[in-house]
Amino acid sequence: MSRPPTEEERERIRCLVQQGYTPSLARNVVLARSREYLPLTIWIVDNSSSMNTKDGRRLLPTASQNDVRVMPCTRWEELKETVVYHAQLAALLNAPTKFILLNRPVQP
Repeated sequence: MSRPPTEEERERIRCLVQQGYTPSLARNVVLARSREYLPLTIWIVDNSSSMNTKDGRRLLPTASQNDVRVMPCTRWEELKETVVYHAQLAALLNAPTKFILLNRPVQP
């Protein structure tokens, strides 16, 4: 991964740096998630009943960029926030990604 980033990759690096990534980390993420090195990412998402347990934690932004608040939540809420972030990251990086539920959803 020692090749220089393309102009498109440099723009993605800039976006990640604006989110708070260090330039070095942003470059490594962009190059490591390129189709050349990782043609597909697959997430197995746990949707079992244990995900209703309220021992999760969500990070909430505050007025200060260097401060966050931690709020208790269910494991599902915590995982949902994580999946949304990584779906947005995959879209930014143009990185093919699949999210697959562990269990078949139960029909009401």
